[in-house]
Amino acid sequence: MEHRPGARSAILQRIPPGAIRSAILIAILAVLLIAVSGCTTWVRGPDLAREYYNIGNAFYDLGRFDRAVDYYRRALALDRTLAAASFNLARVYADQGRFPDAIDVLLELIVRDPESVLLRETLAFVYFLQGDVERAETRYREVLALSPFHVNALYNLGRIERKRERYAESAEFFRRAVQAQPADAELLFAYADALNRVDPERSAPIFERYLDTSPTDRTRLLAAGDALRTGRFFSPARRAYRKVLDQRPDDAAGLFGMAVVFLVGIEESEAGLDFLERALDAGFTDNAELSLLVESVPSWDQAAVRRQLEQRGVMPSLEPPADPTSVEDAAGP
Repeated sequence: MEHRPGARSAILQRIPPGAIRSAILIAILAVLLIAVSGCTTWVRGPDLAREYYNIGNAFYDLGRFDRAVDYYRRALALDRTLAAASFNLARVYADQGRFPDAIDVLLELIVRDPESVLLRETLAFVYFLQGDVERAETRYREVLALSPFHVNALYNLGRIERKRERYAESAEFFRRAVQAQPADAELLFAYADALNRVDPERSAPIFERYLDTSPTDRTRLLAAGDALRTGRFFSPARRAYRKVLDQRPDDAAGLFGMAVVFLVGIEESEAGLDFLERALDAGFTDNAELSLLVESVPSWDQAAVRRQLEQRGVMPSLEPPADPTSVEDAAGP
């Protein structure tokens, strides 16, 4: 199970700095170290703690977690009330896989600030990283008790329920997240995908709303197209596959999806056979999907579809349809 990237789980993710950013941070770090070493005799404890905290942040951004931990601890030794240092220390522990240490720090912070949504959300995510889904769920529900439309908590609870194959419950969490952010492509897809497992007809308009956001993720677009064509919503399925092919004109799965749309849904033989040929050229070889296509195409297109498959040797064991007259002859009078 994955938690949503970006805003959904950025609390514990670090973006590796580029060369320019690294150079700037190193320069800042050097200045801070010189300043601190020269001023320790007269700088007040809280002020020095803040300087140590800034140095810890610089090391954190450079990915030097051991040094970051060292300076966050120095900051806290001088000022135990510096919550930002404690929070960042928990982040470093989580990045290092030291989940019990991160949890201890976060629990201490929550005692001092029990109404903090951020702290409870972070704690929930650390529990999830540790593999303790039950405690993660409990903490996410605490977040919702404080903030009923907290998108991160709703999204992650939806993912937890989806992992359990409780799709109706999962869809409900995603629905509430979409209420909070109705134009979010990722949320719309998650909602439609979960809802499709329990009510494909109701999921179709949600998939269409997802397509209206101009998404670019190939995996999700293909999943949306496949769900829509399976539910026989061929027009929006065509939109989904078209978005895939606009990015990758030789995408085998996208081309095959379009072939099914044209051959089975729209019943435009020439276009459908062309897409099928292009899909086979691109390497499409899913026998289950090809068999289903043969079974689903109108009778007047079956011979042409079979011919394409036989010429490519994609399904050499595919048997031609039985001739009713030959069966009658074999049975005798």
